[in-house]
Formats: sequence, structure tokens, C-alpha cells
Amino acid sequence: MNSIKKLFICFRYAPKKFKSRSEQFEKLFQRQTDPWNFQNSAWEKNRFNRVVEVAKMIRPKNLLEIGCAEGDLTKKLASFCPNVTAVEISPTAIAKAYQKAPGVCFINADANSLGNFFSQNEFDLTLATEILYYLTKVDAKKILSALKTKYLLTSNFWTASKPIGILIESAGYKLIKTERVFGFETFQLKISKISLWQKISN
Repeated sequence: MNSIKKLFICFRYAPKKFKSRSEQFEKLFQRQTDPWNFQNSAWEKNRFNRVVEVAKMIRPKNLLEIGCAEGDLTKKLASFCPNVTAVEISPTAIAKAYQKAPGVCFINADANSLGNFFSQNEFDLTLATEILYYLTKVDAKKILSALKTKYLLTSNFWTASKPIGILIESAGYKLIKTERVFGFETFQLKISKISLWQKISN
């Protein structure tokens, strides 16, 4: 059971009756536009801005975003990177993302099914922001290990950062920069840890 145990149970929006991760997220995006309030939340906008600033440090020519949702961060990434590829499991979400960033190459798939694509395409930078804790440890490590990327940029809830950091290191990455982003949302303190990793082994 340990091999399939999730780092955290984060599918609080999705009933257990759904059979797959793709079905869970598709139902979520069908039911609600912008379910994480990326467009209106001052906290999320600040987190996005910090992610973008760190990404710009790499000066990527080609960039991969895993879990682009409805494309709010993708649009920002495409403003400074000439070649952006974005992966999203929900067809409803990716259709909205395309409207915001039509020059991006979008792939509608579960990232866990793209091992061959990840291993055959090189990227200067890969973003996995607020996504890894939705995966099992086995699936997350499989994806991270398959990636042919120079750098990995992650953003995670503060409480999830330690186990995810251990997982990323075990997949062959070295931490080179980290910072905390603080903010308040509906009277709650929110803390996210943004980390930049360099891949040191394949």
C-alpha cells in the first residue's frame, strides 16, 4: 500500500465515485470555472508573479508546464519564453487555456502517460507548480525521472514541501534556490514554498 499512498489527499472537490484522475479533474472544471480562483485571488496572483520571476532567471528558450489548468500561469510564461509546451489532464480546462495562450503547444493528457514524450524532448525548464501532491509517490517520481530538463521549478503548500522535496531529490535533482511566499486569503495565512532545482542525473 505504501507505493500507492498519496502524499496528501487533495481531491476534496471530487466525489469518490469517479474512476480516474482524468475524470475527477474534468468534472471539476466542468462544474466550476477557475476553481482555485487564480484570476481574482491576490494571493494566487502574487504567487504566480514570484514563480514567473524565478523562471525568468533561467532565460529558457523552451519550457514545459505540467498541469496548466485554464492557462492563467501559462499566459505569463508565454510572454517571455518563445516555446512553451503545457500539459493538462482536463479537455475543458485546456480549451480555455488555448484561448488565453494560442501560441502554446498544449497536450491534453495525464502526465503519467507521457513518459516517452518526456524522455525524448529536452527542455530548459519544467514547471510543476501545486501539482505533485495530486500524484502518488510512484507516479511523481516516474515523471520527474523521465524528464529531460535542465531545471525544475516547483511551488507547493508549505506543509507539503518537505516530503515533496525528498521525492524530488530521490529523482535526481539538486536544490539551488528556495523562497517562501506569504499571504492571506479569507482571513487565513497561506504559505507556499517556491523551489528551483537542477537535474543532476538521468
